[in-house]
Amino acid sequence: INLGKKKVQKKLQELNNDILLESASEYYVDFEFQNEIGENKFLVFGAKYILIEFPFMEAPKNIDDIIFQLQLQGYNVVLAHPERYLYYTLKDYKKLTDKGVLLQLNLLSIIGYYSPEVKKQAQKLIEENLVSFVGTDCHNMSQAELLKKCFTNSFWHQLLKSEKLLNSTL
Repeated sequence: INLGKKKVQKKLQELNNDILLESASEYYVDFEFQNEIGENKFLVFGAKYILIEFPFMEAPKNIDDIIFQLQLQGYNVVLAHPERYLYYTLKDYKKLTDKGVLLQLNLLSIIGYYSPEVKKQAQKLIEENLVSFVGTDCHNMSQAELLKKCFTNSFWHQLLKSEKLLNSTL
């Protein structure tokens, strides 16, 4: 699983670069995922953070139970790209964060890459100070180029000033 990480780490060492490199996986919350809780199969990062994602059309029916099960196993639950779950309201996100769930926002969302509605949801999450992580979710070079635009966006600067980001050294 970590062969790619080992190759990159070796190359970084050859270049005398001491970048901290971690690898993790984003887990889709479904029946199969729930059945794997407790088997210690998950690829996590940092302080046993586990990155999960929901379906885009509707909320998982038993998410409170899944979160509880993960927390009992010692995981710190991080919800990937919450701004893209348009079926959730700020009230829903506050309930999740009150349960200890951390939110990871996709940077491209703040510039409207996914849709105007997703952009608006991202802005609300930032304004309410609910974001703990940011991610890029880049899958190609054109998306990587768009990231430059994100770093000049006022909502990015608001996130940095919040001092809540746990990965603010991007």
